[in-house]
Amino acid sequence: MNNILKSIRTVLIKVIKFLFMGRWYICVKKVNPSCPHKNVKFKIITSPKNRFYADPFIIKKNTINYIFYDDYRYEKEKGVISCISIDESGSFNQYPAIVERDYHLSYPFVFELNNQIYMIPETSGNKTIEMYKAIDFPEQWVLEKVLLKNINAVDATMIKHNHLYWLFAGVAEDGKDFNTNLHLYYATSPFGPWKPHPSNPVVSDSRRARPAGQLFYEENMLMRPGQDCSLFYGRAVWINRIETLNETEYREIPARKIKPSVLSGNIGIHTINCNEDYVVIDCKAITCNRCHFKK
Repeated sequence: MNNILKSIRTVLIKVIKFLFMGRWYICVKKVNPSCPHKNVKFKIITSPKNRFYADPFIIKKNTINYIFYDDYRYEKEKGVISCISIDESGSFNQYPAIVERDYHLSYPFVFELNNQIYMIPETSGNKTIEMYKAIDFPEQWVLEKVLLKNINAVDATMIKHNHLYWLFAGVAEDGKDFNTNLHLYYATSPFGPWKPHPSNPVVSDSRRARPAGQLFYEENMLMRPGQDCSLFYGRAVWINRIETLNETEYREIPARKIKPSVLSGNIGIHTINCNEDYVVIDCKAITCNRCHFKK
């Protein structure tokens, strides 16, 4: 009887996976900057049915906010980087496929340095960590520098802290996946050269290792979002408090958990970012495969 029940369960799981799929989309909300990660309601930005949107990052230039994100194309089996702008009235304007390579791009970490805007998208498909520079923001970008080569890394996230630049990334090595080990690098310039932290991996825990968005300060403490992939990819986001960060030591502790239930009916969340105007997240909902691929 047990074998029969197991067989039925296996068949049901296969049928469910055939009929339904999880689909990522972006949510955005103008919030009070004093509590950007708490008690907010979001406007949903959905994708065309043959794509999904994920990994949103936000940056403000002049009076316009820009959300950069992974625009995944099922027919190409890869992501490109696209952008949505939000003007002062709250109106949206979309800039599709502003950065595209032969390999998959996602997690477009954007930052400003000396009035110039740069992007570090995920380029694990090329075994690199690459930095791009905007030459006609937000639509035209060029490769500025390859920061690290021959590395199997995802979701590189950088911050300047205590006169050094710190680069966090999920690194797959020694048979581990991207979700298990967090590696840390440091440099005196965002252009490198980057040195590996002697304590790498600085976090070995699938519940919070993989980066989930830009680092930020809260009550003078540096906080790092990390993905909870302990049961499945994108289960939740942990906000981790960094207690020690220097060239020889690293220590963080989990502070609070952000669950998919921030939006009703969701089963996943793995990226959260904010600035003084908006907070942006991605969420995952179950959709019908038949409907999903209908054009």
